[in-house]
Amino acid sequence: MHSALHFIQNIDLSIYYWLDRFHGNWYLDRFVAFQESNSLFKCGLLTSLFWYFWFRDDREQRQTRSKILIILTGTLAGIVLARVVATIMPFRVRPMYATNAQHALSIPMPGGFLDWSSFPSDHAAYLCALGFGLIWLSRRFTMPVMLFLAGWVCLPRMYLGIHYASDLIAGAAIGVTTVWLSLKMKWLEASIARPLLIFADRKPQYFYMLAFLGTFEMTTLFWDIQAPIHAGLHLLSRIPHHKVIGGGLVLLTGLFLTWLMMTLRTFAEHAEPQHTFAKATAAGRNLSVR
Repeated sequence: MHSALHFIQNIDLSIYYWLDRFHGNWYLDRFVAFQESNSLFKCGLLTSLFWYFWFRDDREQRQTRSKILIILTGTLAGIVLARVVATIMPFRVRPMYATNAQHALSIPMPGGFLDWSSFPSDHAAYLCALGFGLIWLSRRFTMPVMLFLAGWVCLPRMYLGIHYASDLIAGAAIGVTTVWLSLKMKWLEASIARPLLIFADRKPQYFYMLAFLGTFEMTTLFWDIQAPIHAGLHLLSRIPHHKVIGGGLVLLTGLFLTWLMMTLRTFAEHAEPQHTFAKATAAGRNLSVR
């Protein structure tokens, strides 16, 4: 086991030192920094494509919408799992802090990563989960999405020393696996997708308001949520018996999510007969008009 980890570490360092040879190029450094920092091109493109599939008019629109909701559920699960793994595993220092790079960047190093473990990359888990979801919706996106994730998402983070290659591979594996498993779990469709779709039909003004806020946070990598959570965890770590308190908060969060799922399911069970009756009535009116 130790030899395998040592072998992976050597590969990680070899890749990083090879990329280090290009450090200091004024144009390249700034272009890569632009790739890393621009949320519109990095996340906005992926999230906007989900809206394309959501509103695309075809015979399987409702089934496609159900898949989208399950994909997003799996994506969120992947982010949480990546964070849990990062917490459980030994802390791994970012390559920008741990290695002796021979060539310095011509721009300031990205900040805010000193307290975050490098392994695994929740960044890769999140974006690769979304990318895999798009490929699941349409196989035509396979090559463009893979090239985009490799060249626009993962490579800049290795170049800037934010992650090692193994961090990104592990994160991508987590994201892809959670989405794939979510799509295979039929109970998610009955417990989450179907109630949300009925809610969207019955209360579109609330559903799309919340969907807009959710898409905005997805595009900004949940930064407005990450910052206070990270500050809260840092504060919690300084409180006596913080592990017990943290466990209690996790339990309360789990109970709240369970209650929310049960509420959505109950809403769907009560609303679906009315929704079916309304659709049948509208179809009858259309036939009478013809």
